[in-house]
Amino acid sequence: MIRGRPDDLQNTHVTVSRPQRQHRSVLPSPAPSSLPARFRMFRSCEWEVLERSLNILQASDFYWGPLSVGEAHAKLQREPVGTYLVRDSSQGNYLFSLSVRMPTGPVSLRISFQEGYFRLKNWFSDCVVRLLELVVAGTRNNPLHFDEMGGTPLVFSEPLCRSRQTVPTLQELCRQRLPGGCQSLPAATGQGAGSSGMRSREEVASPPSGRGGSEQNVVPCPSLAQAGR
Repeated sequence: MIRGRPDDLQNTHVTVSRPQRQHRSVLPSPAPSSLPARFRMFRSCEWEVLERSLNILQASDFYWGPLSVGEAHAKLQREPVGTYLVRDSSQGNYLFSLSVRMPTGPVSLRISFQEGYFRLKNWFSDCVVRLLELVVAGTRNNPLHFDEMGGTPLVFSEPLCRSRQTVPTLQELCRQRLPGGCQSLPAATGQGAGSSGMRSREEVASPPSGRGGSEQNVVPCPSLAQAGR
């Protein structure tokens, strides 16, 4: 978790799980020209997932790009509890961070990318927007709690959009950006024994055991349009 000023990140110790190190392999050549430079430290089999997910995320209107943690928290400070946004992670080992307004103030969590899936706690998907749909639906009935913050519940409810317009559904985003649509694996929900808890000053989500996770515990997810503005 991150709290406080942007310069606090300078002293942040980053814990990278072993599977994640394996994905930072020697770069094949050439790299896809459509991906930003920081997206090119992955195996060729992951490029398609990254490029597709980034295209959909950029059309979502709640992706703020290279926004610092301080700027993100300032934008969320006066928003209702549960309001969130997605931004580029300040740490080189991670692609995206999810900043959310809690009752005690804004905090940020890292979204990890492991084995071709984006992960946050026990939720995972090959599409960032789909991952957020799972998180919004999952925390609605089962808020996250962190002992380090006095057990304050963490709920995701409304995305903070750049244009303040209605958030399109995942299906609409896929049709808009990708004619073939967006495929994603059902994600495990809740906080089981595999949850990693708090590490350093941002949340590092550990992958569930096995590729598929606990598919039996999937929660049907409404679109972000039902939860956002």
